[in-house]
Amino acid sequence: LYATFESKVHSIAAKYNKSVQSWDEVYVSAKEVLPKDAIVQVWRGMETLTDAVKDGFRAVLSAPYYLNSGFDMGGLQVSWTSIYSNDPIPQDLTKQERDQVLGAEACIWGEEVNQFNIDQRVWFRGSMLAERLWSLQGNHTDKIGPDVLVRSIKQQCRMMRAGIKATPIDDRDVLPRRSLWNQCELDLPQRKH
Repeated sequence: LYATFESKVHSIAAKYNKSVQSWDEVYVSAKEVLPKDAIVQVWRGMETLTDAVKDGFRAVLSAPYYLNSGFDMGGLQVSWTSIYSNDPIPQDLTKQERDQVLGAEACIWGEEVNQFNIDQRVWFRGSMLAERLWSLQGNHTDKIGPDVLVRSIKQQCRMMRAGIKATPIDDRDVLPRRSLWNQCELDLPQRKH
């Protein structure tokens, strides 16, 4: 039944010269109904992403970037460092296959956030994914250098100054525990004596 629905949706979109982005359930269970211009939204992981692009589909990765992980969904919280270190493009793809990976997205289940917790769960870690996608495509080193740390502190401070209650940077390997404002002091110009 779902395959029939997807087939009809793709037919309607084709009439208007549009492509449909479908969750990877469709790819995994009924890929024969997907036209080659379909986009597969991958939440299952890198293996599904790799399979989809090797089968000729374009894809967007959301698997390692669910921002509600570690809160309501259990498991470990997805830290900004794990987001930044996770390259959305598998290393074993050809150039043509890499070009079919359109990007990634940070996701959160809407029923698990409200006005009291959305700032802490979404904005800072989402901005770190944006930083990762814009600045380090194809970087497989998994290293977060001092330049990244400085940019992340500045971004968090910009959010705080704008009234967004962003998650504090608490990377104990790089910074000791600090208050939010103490972290921002690192961003402020030094006083001249």
